[in-house]
Amino acid sequence: NLANASGAWSATGYGDFTAQSVSQAAGGTVNFNAAFVGTTVGFAIWVDWNNNLQFETGERMFNTAAFVSSSTGSFAVPGAQANGNYRMRIRCDWNNSSPSACGVQARAETEDYTFTVSAPPACAAPTALSVGSITTTSASVSFTGTSLSYNYEVRTSGAAGSGPTGLATS
Repeated sequence: NLANASGAWSATGYGDFTAQSVSQAAGGTVNFNAAFVGTTVGFAIWVDWNNNLQFETGERMFNTAAFVSSSTGSFAVPGAQANGNYRMRIRCDWNNSSPSACGVQARAETEDYTFTVSAPPACAAPTALSVGSITTTSASVSFTGTSLSYNYEVRTSGAAGSGPTGLATS
């Protein structure tokens, strides 16, 4: 839920965008897509998980290790990470395919954002829902989910609460 597509680089090579935030629950996955117009760069992402104002080696969540014009990837939020706000830093560097988080760089852009570790939903929505073998009296339904069980309702039309209900497990 971050979109900083202004296309302009910061005059000083640093942009404080901590008013913009992205969130995910502990143990969840963060997907991202970054595009760099008209050039190739090294690109990396850090999250200061211990809030000590330093981006340590173990806090680098992604690194291209190559010069790229775009980058798509994901990283996992540590499963035991406490809920709260953390500083997330991204850096692209025209001179280094594996940029460092800090230090003066002659041709680099560093941007800071807020990363919020949020409480997981009480009941995560199921995914990969599939329905097959449909007849007039039955159907086969499959899904994946992170909850231990899900309530369901069967109805042909009408408002929720108007059909027979049951319990399904993932």
